Amino acid sequence: MARTRTRRRDRQAPKQRAPAAPERARRAAPAGSQRERWTRWLAAVGVGLIAFTVYVLTAAHDLFPGDGPEFTTVMLTGGVAHPPGYPLLSMIGTLFGVLPLGPLPFRINLVSAAAHAATVSVVFLIGERLTRSVLASAAAALVVAFGRLFWSWSLVIEAFPLNDLLVALVLYFLIVWHERPMMRWPLLAAAICFGLGVANHQTITLLIPGFAWILYDRRRELRGRATFMWQAVGASVLAAVIPYVYIPIAAANHAVLNWGGIQTPVDVVRQFLRLDYGTGQLIPNAQYQGGTGIERLQDFATHINPALAVLAVLGVIPAWRGARWLLWSCALNFFFAGPAFLSYANANVADLTARFVLVRFYLLPQIAIAPLAALGVVFAAELIRRRIRVAPAWLPHAIAAATFALAAIEVGVTYRAVDRSADHTAHDFAMDILSTAAENSVLLVGGDHVLLPLDYVQAVEHVRPDVTVVAIPVLPFDWYQRELKLRHPELNIPLARFEQADGLKVFMQANPGRTFALTGEQIGYSFGGLYGLYGRGLLLPVIGPNAILDLTSVKADNELLLASYHVPSLDRIDRESFERFILDFYALVPFRLGQQFESAKQFSEARSWYQRALGIQPQLPEAIAGLKRVEGK
Repeated sequence: MARTRTRRRDRQAPKQRAPAAPERARRAAPAGSQRERWTRWLAAVGVGLIAFTVYVLTAAHDLFPGDGPEFTTVMLTGGVAHPPGYPLLSMIGTLFGVLPLGPLPFRINLVSAAAHAATVSVVFLIGERLTRSVLASAAAALVVAFGRLFWSWSLVIEAFPLNDLLVALVLYFLIVWHERPMMRWPLLAAAICFGLGVANHQTITLLIPGFAWILYDRRRELRGRATFMWQAVGASVLAAVIPYVYIPIAAANHAVLNWGGIQTPVDVVRQFLRLDYGTGQLIPNAQYQGGTGIERLQDFATHINPALAVLAVLGVIPAWRGARWLLWSCALNFFFAGPAFLSYANANVADLTARFVLVRFYLLPQIAIAPLAALGVVFAAELIRRRIRVAPAWLPHAIAAATFALAAIEVGVTYRAVDRSADHTAHDFAMDILSTAAENSVLLVGGDHVLLPLDYVQAVEHVRPDVTVVAIPVLPFDWYQRELKLRHPELNIPLARFEQADGLKVFMQANPGRTFALTGEQIGYSFGGLYGLYGRGLLLPVIGPNAILDLTSVKADNELLLASYHVPSLDRIDRESFERFILDFYALVPFRLGQQFESAKQFSEARSWYQRALGIQPQLPEAIAGLKRVEGK
């Protein structure tokens, strides 16, 4: 027996003589004094406050197109968001909505700022747990905080920042448990955070293999603890299910945004499984699908934080030497949240809409590798120390300071590009549309960038309650027809298949005497010669087939409307977001007038209006084609 022990010590001796950085750090300070614990938590709060302060200074004070207007309206009116419902986010946002902290959209946007700032604090705690270096971990956490993608999605309400926080918390608690696997609370805390993550955004399930690897590394300590493991699973399931109790309660309000019209437990399950949205599909609309996994990976590479990537690569070596379980966990998390998911996601990044939807999913893979960043800072100092004959004691501090400087450079370079504090594009757009609408008219609306801001200004700010907004994309759903009848009993909604080409025609025929207008041309719909459209500002009023338009009057009307609109400039919008579509809508106003003059053979007038459209949006393809047609005429 003595010989066996001697041989085992001999085999382990090389590892004991040269332990890797994470292992040395743990041996140097396995528990830490009370002063060290205070320093650790104060530093965690400090980096979080730094990030939160910058986020607040640059956060959007108004609506930002995408899911933001929907979430804002849902949280302020007690509605239900699109599948899977986002109950946890909705409840948190409702609490933020009552804070006396500026405009209502700003309060809701602070949810993302707070969630990502807390994520930065947790990333610090993970790094400090692995390296026992407060400076290196703080510097690495701030590098994460001020990466452009991470920062930009800290400024508007979305489900992804809360998802990042819950993922970071799961990983932190698993690391704490890995150090002391006989403790119960860290694993239970990780299970609860995972369940809450499922109730927020289901992409957290992509990380199950990486999380499971940490458990697998301590499989010996888990032997004989099956009861405890089932308790953890039960806690996770409860944490995922309980927030969904909110959904039927909110649905009973019948708010303007009440997706699914939830009435039964089956409806709740349907919402959770995204059956109306295409279960297992990132983008249900075929027009935005396509492309290859390689193209999506290339696009992901352009959005990754380069400083974080360098530090994570450096952190691979010390993790391999001293915390291989962590390295494999991070690698699995990155693979499934990154390459595997992007290979599966059927989104065509060549299309602006699909790309905008997909880019938010690039956050999770970066959170997956964030724990390696602090190890990378420590390893960089170790590399330099090996090349200096007599390394100064302050060398690790100098490397940490250089990393802090890198984070500061990120702030300087990125600040103006991500600053959304003065962005009112979506809100102004909705107000301009409603100012154009005729009294007591019905607006047939398509497109989230049009519909959702309109829902907000009507439901929250109570602007133009005389105007009835009908959402064309969900008009075929029975639940939407029920909700529409409850809110607008004066509307007659006939039995029809509204997804068919004559769906809108049937709807308008069932409501004679009402004034209708569309917010844009609806491809695939036909009016069968019973109705026509013409351009009046941002709207397309519906007219009879025999209506005669006076171009002089139409021109004067459009001139007045354009003068009253809040037309954004190309250099002030986020060109990679739906704001680009909003700019297109403004440019279509003079374009449509140019079309009318071209049809009337007034080519000189048509040319000037096409040029005016290109003055708003120089890349509007319709105006470019129109200008080519009238050149030389």
